[in-house]
Amino acid sequence: MKFLVALLLSAVLAMGGSVIAAENKTEKPADPAAKTDAKAETKKDEAPAKAAVDPEKTIVKVNGKDIKEKTIAPEINARLEAQVQKMASMGWPMNDETRAMMREQMRDGVVDMLIEKQLIGETLKEKKIEVKDADVDARFDEMVKESGKTAEEVDAELAKMGVTKANIKEQIRLQAGIEKLFEADSSYKAISDEDAKKFYDENPKYFQQAEQVQASHILIKVDEKADEATKKAAKAKCEDLLKKVKAGGDFAALAKENSDCPSKERGGDLGLFGKGQMVPQFEQAAFAMKVGDVSDIVETQFGYHIIKLTDKKEAKTEGFADAKANIVKNLKNQNMGQFFNKLRQDLKDKAKLEWSAEEKARREAKEKEKQQQMEVPAMPAQPEK
Repeated sequence: MKFLVALLLSAVLAMGGSVIAAENKTEKPADPAAKTDAKAETKKDEAPAKAAVDPEKTIVKVNGKDIKEKTIAPEINARLEAQVQKMASMGWPMNDETRAMMREQMRDGVVDMLIEKQLIGETLKEKKIEVKDADVDARFDEMVKESGKTAEEVDAELAKMGVTKANIKEQIRLQAGIEKLFEADSSYKAISDEDAKKFYDENPKYFQQAEQVQASHILIKVDEKADEATKKAAKAKCEDLLKKVKAGGDFAALAKENSDCPSKERGGDLGLFGKGQMVPQFEQAAFAMKVGDVSDIVETQFGYHIIKLTDKKEAKTEGFADAKANIVKNLKNQNMGQFFNKLRQDLKDKAKLEWSAEEKARREAKEKEKQQQMEVPAMPAQPEK
């Protein structure tokens, strides 16, 4: 299920643990390093060149309260930057055209989220439900702890996206409020041990962990269509770096200074990955290595790689005792997601929404386009025999 800041929190805090519900799952790319060109350099997001937008323009009134462009833009920027960083960390940098497309795709969701946020806030006040500052702080601290990052690292990640702790805590407060509304609802039922065991027994695939490896790499990028002289020079550079690594050079430092993959910012670390998630040549080399090994040069369509294996996890089945806490958490979240979907629809149905003429026209045009794309052309009539 997707609550209001699922993307931001996952990007910033990179929460771990068993995944029961796959709705928020993000697949690793099949590329150990992404194709990129001069236009694809990851840079600070800028709005595409177009007529200036009035930040004071009201986009929609919700029960008489304005939601303005100046409130919408920062939310889109934060989510876009979170997604950009998340994709770059997996080897998928984004060019300006893709950024602009994603910005447009995110707009409706962000506006809807702001409407929901206001309506839920009104509901919490009406029902006199309060979330204490201490509870919000405790949740934030717990997320930081579970992420394995230091407070300073989280602050740095937030700063990159132009997001503050206050922004995140505001969303945590809202989600905690939704939980309180859920737990106060007549439909609420706590998840029992029997419920958790039933789920575990009926869904063994969720608890079978395939073999995984963790690797770092140095990529010297070269286009497949490059001439032989260019390829030779790139390979020579990679060979020189391999000599330095095997002579005891710091792999992470050499990756940071020389690699052409965005993973260089983490010393070349690609994290854990399973079979089928990297290009064949890279995968074959990585899974054949022992922890601590450094490969010879591996050639893929992206160029030349030096791989260092840093961890290996054998295939196993997670026991119920270890899985129980996550099962209970995810089953509760699943139920809360259903409650939240109904709640927000009920609130929207009762709310008075007054859209600006431009926003109304834009949404209607998008809906019309969506309907047209869903239409299947009728088969021509068969001629009579």
